[in-house]
Amino acid sequence: MLHKLIGINGYHIKARDGEIGVVKDCLFDDQSWVIRYLVVDTERWFPGGKKVLISPVSVTELDTLQETVHVDLTSRHIEDSPSLEDHQPVSRQYEVSLFRYYGYAFYWMGPELWGAHPHPAPLADAPAKKSTDALEHEVDFHLRSIDEVCGYRVATVDDHKGHIEDFIVEDKSWRIEFIQINTRNFLPGGRDVLVTTDCIEDISWSDHSLSIGLLSEQLINGPEWDEQSPTENWKKFALRCD
Repeated sequence: MLHKLIGINGYHIKARDGEIGVVKDCLFDDQSWVIRYLVVDTERWFPGGKKVLISPVSVTELDTLQETVHVDLTSRHIEDSPSLEDHQPVSRQYEVSLFRYYGYAFYWMGPELWGAHPHPAPLADAPAKKSTDALEHEVDFHLRSIDEVCGYRVATVDDHKGHIEDFIVEDKSWRIEFIQINTRNFLPGGRDVLVTTDCIEDISWSDHSLSIGLLSEQLINGPEWDEQSPTENWKKFALRCD
């Protein structure tokens, strides 16, 4: 099923033994365009509450009706997990400690989106390796905040014609399938258009812009996205760069 990522912000996190926090952001990998972590605020639930990262490996369900993310963890497990505040930016060493804490296999050890697998669930059944040598000392500069990137300008091949409004994620693989581009600030009577992540050519963090391999005319004349249509129909609205 497809979901708007900004819409997940504010969802409650439901552990096996009760509610333990709310989603405040998501971190994605800007090379594979996969959501690697939910950033969860536990301040109202735990004494001296903190922000923690929860991997999609732990997620069992995204309930849009109840606005809840169900995770296969206990509240104590989450409360005692490594704190995010002490690891900014997120280092590989922190990720290693987090995955070892939960007993998950590492997502970066393999050719697929999730290590040896196309989706995260199997990593819960494969223990993390004891040593990753130099990997523990690397900073993963490819992890980016969804909140940060929403609002970036969108550069077509020949102009700037919109900004990033949101991202659309598929909840089995947690891959970002589409970018929601809002063209209203650039075009009279503009609208929302979906573009596949395959169209992305570059991100400029200094210029706060995203480059896509489409002409302005293609973006302008692309089908207007009907957000109210069933999610299984969203793909038919998307512009592709195949």
